[in-house]
Amino acid sequence: MSRTVGLREIRIDMPYDKQGRKFIIQVNGVPILCKGINWIPLKLFPNLDTREEYEVEIERIAAANMNMIRLWGGGTYENHDFFDACDRLGVMVWQDFMFACGDYPDDDAFSGLVRKEADYVISEFGSHPSIVLWCGNNENQVFVERSRARRLHGYGEKLYFEVLHDACAADTLRPYWPSSPYSLTFDHTKLEGNYGDLHSWHVWGQTHPYEEYRQVNGRFLSEFGMQSYPSNLLLNMVDPSCTLRDPKLDAMQKAPNGIQRLFYYTVGDYKLPAAKDEFVYVNQLLQANALRFGVEHWVSRMPDTSGALIWQWSDLWPSISWALVDYAKVHKPSYFYMKRSFQSPNAYAKIAPGLAEAELYLIHDHGDFEGRIVVEFYDLGTDSVVQSVVNEVQGTGHRSTLVGTFSVAGFDPARTIVCVNLYQGEGLLAANTYLLGKPHQLALKPATVRTTQETLENGDTRFTLTTDAFAKDVGLVDLPGTLSDNYFDLRAGETREIVLKGRLPEGAEIKVACLNQVKTIDYV
Repeated sequence: MSRTVGLREIRIDMPYDKQGRKFIIQVNGVPILCKGINWIPLKLFPNLDTREEYEVEIERIAAANMNMIRLWGGGTYENHDFFDACDRLGVMVWQDFMFACGDYPDDDAFSGLVRKEADYVISEFGSHPSIVLWCGNNENQVFVERSRARRLHGYGEKLYFEVLHDACAADTLRPYWPSSPYSLTFDHTKLEGNYGDLHSWHVWGQTHPYEEYRQVNGRFLSEFGMQSYPSNLLLNMVDPSCTLRDPKLDAMQKAPNGIQRLFYYTVGDYKLPAAKDEFVYVNQLLQANALRFGVEHWVSRMPDTSGALIWQWSDLWPSISWALVDYAKVHKPSYFYMKRSFQSPNAYAKIAPGLAEAELYLIHDHGDFEGRIVVEFYDLGTDSVVQSVVNEVQGTGHRSTLVGTFSVAGFDPARTIVCVNLYQGEGLLAANTYLLGKPHQLALKPATVRTTQETLENGDTRFTLTTDAFAKDVGLVDLPGTLSDNYFDLRAGETREIVLKGRLPEGAEIKVACLNQVKTIDYV
């Protein structure tokens, strides 16, 4: 038997600053901005997972400019095929031990069993360089600390601060972190993010507006998320006749009042679509916008914030959930939004309602950078750029740089798209678009999006899309598989290509959606 191993040095750097202490994972002395997702089992019966399936999933994660998977403590330990794929593709793994969301006995008998489990896991998987951190549990410390009775009886504390700590001390290749979230204190009221890692759930969990993400200045966001419906392809597999409020769908929704929250968030940003399939499309855009808003805030704080891990990657049964990829293997708009936001180098704009000035950030993970950011104001009425601002920029690695501000005063939120483009030389490296208000304020003209397709020599399928007017969030919907791009804004006369890996599935219907085409209704 042979096994491929890798050599590297991992440490958690936690220097003090005015806010508290940073939380930076370093690989071979290099600070890393951790960008990624939380992983749950791919299937209800994990023994059915194949090496090829792991390869496909990890490749899709890496293709989205993600570099870390948090293997959640409420799931299962994955096998060597999973870790081999992560090793090969350079995707780091935050590995929880399998304790989650509860209290566990820590008497001598149970502690002995936990020690045997930990010794086995470390011995079996410790040779994989992709594992960069052992973590004692998921949310158990929060659960225990919020109950005085459990604190008095010490339920679980011994496991995470003694048993697992001692087991991991034998592994000199990676650090041990006792819980997630954990803020270097037993006081749960200190879990506000100034120390350690943070799970941020006031958005979605407490139905706060996602704009409040900008009030969250955690050092490492190891969990946050927003739900959405799965694709219409999956909903029609379940029951093509059901409505979005059909009680049959309750079995797919595990969050209390989840359906109500989906509608609450969606109609806060968008006009109410008249058709079920269009509501699903718009609701998925809401998820994408919310996640993007949080991610761009936290990445713009680098190195004060050095991690953003989204809950969650996929579903293991047909679900209405936080997943970026549904059970039918259709990638939601949020996947492609995150691919663009996690790209580096990058350029972000921070636009706040009511403020005349917007902030402009250069995002660069590693090394020095010089280039220019061009901010364009695109008018929807004339389908043209009415003003441009050019900023020569430079920055250093693992640091987001506030490179300047620009005025948004006098521009109509109903007619204006703000385009932020990053160049180096003549090459366009990143392009992002922003609104001055909510999507429901946009005065979008009717747009006709034309699509052609061809089979490439390697067997892939290429789609070419054009439009006669600015088209918002153009997407090929209900199409499973690996797509190079999707759900983007398209200017009048602009051409974009999407490549589907492999041939188009037999019988697949090509459906193109854009926000311009959504028919809406008034509601009270």
